[in-house]
Amino acid sequence: MLIILPILTFALLFLFLYNTRKISCLRENFIIAILICGLFLSISTEILSLIKGITYFSISLLWLCSFILMLNLFLQTKRSITFIKPKNLSFFEISSIAGIFIIIIPTLIIALLAPPNTWDSMTYHMPKVMHWIQNKSLIYYPTPESRQLWSAPFAELIILHFQILSHGDRFANMPQWIAFISSIILNSLIVKELYGSRLQQIICALLTATIPMAILQSSSTQNDLICGFLVLSCIYFIIRQLNDSSRIFHVFIWIAAGLAALTKSSALIFLCPFLGWYTLSIFKKYKLNAIIYLIAGTLLFISINLGLYLRNYTLGKDFIDPGKCDTKEVVNQSHEPQLILSNIIKNTALHLNYSIKPLNMQIENAVQSIHSLIGVKIVDNRNTFADYKFALTSATKHEDTAPNPIHMTLILFGFVCFWSFIKNTSAPKPTFWFYLFSILAAWIMFAYLLKWQPWVSRLQTPWFLFCMPLITLILTSRTHKIIQITLLLFAFIFAMPVTFKNSSKKILGTNKNIFKIARIDQYFSNKPDLAFPYQDMANTINNLKIRNLGLGLSGETWEYPIAILLKNSPRIEHLETIPLSPKIYPLGTFIPDAILTNNTHNGEAQIVKSNITFSKVKYLYPLSLYLPDPDNQLKKQFLINTLKNSIEISSQILNPPPQLQNLTVLYQYLDYQNKQIKSILPSEMNSILPDLGNYYDTLFIEGLKLQIQGLANGDQNTFNLGRNKINQWINLVLQNKAVIFKN
Repeated sequence: MLIILPILTFALLFLFLYNTRKISCLRENFIIAILICGLFLSISTEILSLIKGITYFSISLLWLCSFILMLNLFLQTKRSITFIKPKNLSFFEISSIAGIFIIIIPTLIIALLAPPNTWDSMTYHMPKVMHWIQNKSLIYYPTPESRQLWSAPFAELIILHFQILSHGDRFANMPQWIAFISSIILNSLIVKELYGSRLQQIICALLTATIPMAILQSSSTQNDLICGFLVLSCIYFIIRQLNDSSRIFHVFIWIAAGLAALTKSSALIFLCPFLGWYTLSIFKKYKLNAIIYLIAGTLLFISINLGLYLRNYTLGKDFIDPGKCDTKEVVNQSHEPQLILSNIIKNTALHLNYSIKPLNMQIENAVQSIHSLIGVKIVDNRNTFADYKFALTSATKHEDTAPNPIHMTLILFGFVCFWSFIKNTSAPKPTFWFYLFSILAAWIMFAYLLKWQPWVSRLQTPWFLFCMPLITLILTSRTHKIIQITLLLFAFIFAMPVTFKNSSKKILGTNKNIFKIARIDQYFSNKPDLAFPYQDMANTINNLKIRNLGLGLSGETWEYPIAILLKNSPRIEHLETIPLSPKIYPLGTFIPDAILTNNTHNGEAQIVKSNITFSKVKYLYPLSLYLPDPDNQLKKQFLINTLKNSIEISSQILNPPPQLQNLTVLYQYLDYQNKQIKSILPSEMNSILPDLGNYYDTLFIEGLKLQIQGLANGDQNTFNLGRNKINQWINLVLQNKAVIFKN
């Protein structure tokens, strides 16, 4: 597979840098090579997009030419490759390095074997990649999910190249995994630049590798780890330019900052304090000439993000955030000191979740008490997303919500010990003060700008990453070695469950692990109830050989599995859009051969698009399939089939087979059928027989609901009442069988 081309190009660039740079630090050259490849990938993709050149041929040619160029440059270097072997590694150091590999190897296996399956990946990260491939460009397209458009795209651009070169999503998780190992390497480098010993560098690497959220993210198609790696890169080169007179590091500061902003807009929150530190340092070093560095850096930053900014401005007259209709719900509506303090407390407490129920209850009560003390509601829509109640999550092994309890405890303890550390260190004290200030400022800015939300821990991944170097130095210099070993051991132990028993991508377990579940089913690990309707509906569309499929989906719908399951590569376009979305398709006029909708159209027997009447021919909650129906025959047949199905369901309920006689199974069956009856509006049935739809509503639908209610509450009378209504429905249909089924 041509996926090997970018890997070989990177390897040759890395070796070229090692052979040509005066200071050949393997780790630093590794990071620089990644940044250069990332910059090249983003710029080249933008250029190809301008000519609608995002195709297999052009992407392959791009990387082939890059490989040939790097091979030529590498062969021209005369210096022999010699790698320095580490000397006299202690047992502690060897054990720590082994611990890192115990984590990164399983996560690599998961990243390669498990498909994307998180909510955001299904709704906008991966769908946007599929639309880019179809449209051969990054140009915005009609969609009901605006995050597919305006959100920063760098992580998805990497996936785009991997997806095209490998003809699938087998490597879609790899960008995050690469960011994971790169962050581990980077943090060891930052410790080195902060005058840490080799042992301290290794300890920091292990602490970074054991951050639960980082481990879980490393096998996903989210973008928080990539964002964190790029923020770390910017921080590293800021410190590097403090310790070295080489001006090339200023370039990498702004490349990293630009790519970080191109990955996730929240990167700017974390970057601002560090860029403020950078600004002060260069004014001290270069005086007024620092203005030149800042202007040049800002221009480089803007250039990296220019394509995104121009598309966003065209979309909504805003360079960074045209989707204010989406983001206003996550941005604080008030900045009163008490509300900011509330967010700081909740954000901190969220990570003190050790999965010990009595302790969690004490923490939740303490948070409630503090809010009462400062006179703020713990749930206030001005600083809380969607009025979510504050609680320590039970989903501690899920990549959307996992806390980092050990690391937050170490951070808090490190802050307490900072004064003692700073008094006794021989390294330049201003560097540590600025680092500490930047950490605290980033945490406060995050609480100041963004509302608290249950999955906020995922967004805070960069903060935990860049906390580790300073915390490592503080703790290793002020604690006994036995305590250090104990802390690392605890961090490692807490990392094991999230490494091997990721909620949506388990690598261990007797049944539901990635080795025993079919890849196609793993797409639905976070939403298993969607597996059957999506797969069955896709099979129907594949059998019909549909070439142009219209999607009538609402926002937040799992769109990506639809594209994955369709085998005939139809053109897929959204028919339902929002005001912010473009109205013109990049590939030109689109007339659908079929329409697939979710529950926004559940009850409609027909919909009209492009002056064509489409009738519902199939319904599996939550999806409906519509086909062209000029003479209404498909509509009539679907209504009759729905009635026949209601009789079959009713018979199953009145005379349940053995497999439905278990009350739990019966409840699940009734609940599923209750969703299925939404396939048609009762009023549509009145065209077959007057008042038939009204009886369908008051007898069949109501009977199902009463039976579900009776089972849920253990109320036999309510259950029997529902049973009687269903019996009446059967009798009614059978009495009018000749009229209803005459055709």
